[in-house]
Amino acid sequence: MENEFQIRILLIKEIFGTLTPEEQEKLDQILAASEEARALRIEVKNNTITAPRKDYYTRDMEADFQEVLRRHRVIKVRRVRNRLLTGFAAICLLASIYWAWPRLPEAMPPRSIMPPRSHAMMLEFANGETISMQENGMQSYKIGSTTVYKDSRFLRFQPSEADAYGWNALTIPPRKEQRLLLSDGTEVYLNSASRLRFPFRFQAGGVREVYLDGEAYFIVKEDAARPFIVHAGQADIQTTAGAFNANAYTATDVLASIVSGEATVSAGTQRSSLRPGEQSRVATEQPITTTAYDPRYTTAWIHGEMYFNEMTVKDFGELTSRWFNTTLYIDSPEAGEKRVSGKMFRNQPLDDLIEQVNQLQTTELYWKNGMLHAK
Repeated sequence: MENEFQIRILLIKEIFGTLTPEEQEKLDQILAASEEARALRIEVKNNTITAPRKDYYTRDMEADFQEVLRRHRVIKVRRVRNRLLTGFAAICLLASIYWAWPRLPEAMPPRSIMPPRSHAMMLEFANGETISMQENGMQSYKIGSTTVYKDSRFLRFQPSEADAYGWNALTIPPRKEQRLLLSDGTEVYLNSASRLRFPFRFQAGGVREVYLDGEAYFIVKEDAARPFIVHAGQADIQTTAGAFNANAYTATDVLASIVSGEATVSAGTQRSSLRPGEQSRVATEQPITTTAYDPRYTTAWIHGEMYFNEMTVKDFGELTSRWFNTTLYIDSPEAGEKRVSGKMFRNQPLDDLIEQVNQLQTTELYWKNGMLHAK
């Protein structure tokens, strides 16, 4: 049998779906020719997939992959150690062999589960300067005379008078989300693949305005003298206090859902007043419609959950692109119109979600050459 350590790596990559076509062909040849390799494959699978699936929802997938590699390196060392003579000479020999082996390159997790490291949250200042923020930890940045603070709860600002009133932009990449504290005390929770334009300080005596592309949940600080307005696609959402969700991933089809307080949704000459539990849809060349909404399908995302009910596979692909940073290739127009229902979690392994959807038997999701397809 060829180098057992290298075969283990190929088998681990096979489990995580990261084999290249050349590596897959090589592994197939090894398995076809070696009974020992086939037995090793069973051992690797048994030592890799052991944790209950429910535990995956809160785990760091890149750390898990690194742990799998570490576990199999330990298994390799133990098997070699058991074959060597006891004593000091055997230990020295084992250490020599271990350190002589070439180190593995950095493990590459499935791109469907982990986004590129460079895909970071970006803050663009009104003067054109841009900073790329780390995902975790206490951070502070200084641009001009403005200080930016980021902790586990909020991104907040301490601007100078000179920097206060220009338009800044915060961009959230796929798989991420961020809470933002505006100067008036309003809290904003930005969903994945969203962008918010805002000033560091609102003008005294004027309206409080922000511009949204994507989705955000707003908890508006009460100020009866200064209405808070979210310009979201072709809709304007206005309130003086309360909480609401704005979904403007499609600028020509916007949903505004009121959780507390009262709000007004307008588009051109159309206008609709909303109370808690109501939502308005603003769509191109259609009158504004107002209906009751189910929070599971509207605001559960702020708790790391997403429900989808009778959603087309095409729209499901848009959702997974934001939450998993993965493109869904639809094999035919008919496949894109099939319907799926279910629930996903922000930290869920994508392969678990694929299995869940396939169990519905209304569509089939599958991997081909490292790309996710639907048929």
